[in-house]
Amino acid sequence: MKEIRLRKMSYSPGYSDMLGGYHGSLLKKNENGDWIFVSTDREQHNLPDNVTVYEVPAGAVAELEAFIASSRRRITALSRRPKSDLFATDYSPWSCSLEYDTVSFGKPRREEVGFSEFRRYSGKDRALIRELIQKYKDLPGRMISAGTEEPD
Repeated sequence: MKEIRLRKMSYSPGYSDMLGGYHGSLLKKNENGDWIFVSTDREQHNLPDNVTVYEVPAGAVAELEAFIASSRRRITALSRRPKSDLFATDYSPWSCSLEYDTVSFGKPRREEVGFSEFRRYSGKDRALIRELIQKYKDLPGRMISAGTEEPD
């Protein structure tokens, strides 16, 4: 099992929306190097984003990194699954992306992996995705701040 150092991870749940809404979250380090979990929600395109920032308890990211490292090949393979025939124009599919550093043959390497709903996943794939997303959703701790921001 190769060790990895997570740089960031994002997730957006699937939701039905024709008004320009957005729902998503991002795990990243703040300017002090501490892990934070940023949740962003917007109900429609002309409304501000509701942004809530949470602290991430010490050690929680290390547990997520260990899970990703132990499942890295399977997680990477998710991005190569064939596209499915399913599609909906008034629905935003769920999506997940990870960026991490690892060492391969003594050289540091950055890897990015992304996968989303409209692909053909096996039952084992779906179980892995559920477990990864649940571990991600379990990260937020105490709320640090909440406010609104105008959309880009």
